[in-house]
This record gives sequence, structure tokens and C-alpha cells, in this order.
Amino acid sequence: MIRWILLLLFAAFANQVSGEPAASTNIGPVKVITITVSSYGMAYMGRDTMVLADLAKELRSRLWKSYLGTGKMQDAIKVEFTGDVPKDTKETATAAVQEGQKMALKDICLQKHKQYFENLGEKQQAKIRKQFPVLFQTGYLSSPGA
Repeated sequence: MIRWILLLLFAAFANQVSGEPAASTNIGPVKVITITVSSYGMAYMGRDTMVLADLAKELRSRLWKSYLGTGKMQDAIKVEFTGDVPKDTKETATAAVQEGQKMALKDICLQKHKQYFENLGEKQQAKIRKQFPVLFQTGYLSSPGA
């Protein structure tokens, strides 16, 4: 009986030393917010449809609700364009996504540190960047013509 216990302990220790990740460190699936922009200037996020003027507020709301519910945010934002989307519509959509990220960053910093991101120390800024990389993402365009 003692041999079996020692063998199991040795096997568990050898697994830890070999560099294989333990079962508890399994990383879940990547969660992505997909925003689809049509040639008519409408944005679709999940089941929601909105005009581009409301995109920033809706994105901020989604990121914030995710944080309040789980303490985490989605991993990435992906913007897709359907149809022949004019250049100014693409630029408006990109600006709205960036504005939504800025609003969510402001909310997070005020909640956690009672200060704006710009007023935080380097260590606190680095921690926020590491914990919420989606707020600093810049490459989210994923259409062939983008």
C-alpha cells in the first residue's frame, strides 16, 4: 500500500518537474467580440444591431459587464466588413471601437484605482495592460479589403 502511495506521489512530482502544465492551469477558449459592419453603416454585435454612432457605448458596455461578472474581459475584438463598405464608414467603425476601448479603460481605472490611466504609476499601468490586453488592442480588422 505504501509503495502505491509513494509511486503516485513520485508520478505527480515528476509531472510537475517535467514542465507539463497541471490540469488546473488549462487555459479556456479565446473569447472574441465580433463586430460586423455592413455597407449601409449598421453594426452587428452578437444579436444586437446598432448604428455606428452607438457602437462605442455598446462595446464599452459589453466589456464592462464582462468585467463586473467575471473580473475578466474578452480576449480580443474582431471587426469584419460585409459588402462594399466605404472607406469613411470603415474609419468611423475603427474610431468607434477605439473610443469604446478608451471608455472601458477609464471605467476600469476609476473602479480599481480611483484615478485615470494616465495618472497611474508605470507598474499599475503595466498590470492593467497585462490583465486587460483587449483595451489596448489595435489590430482588429479582418476583412480582405480592410
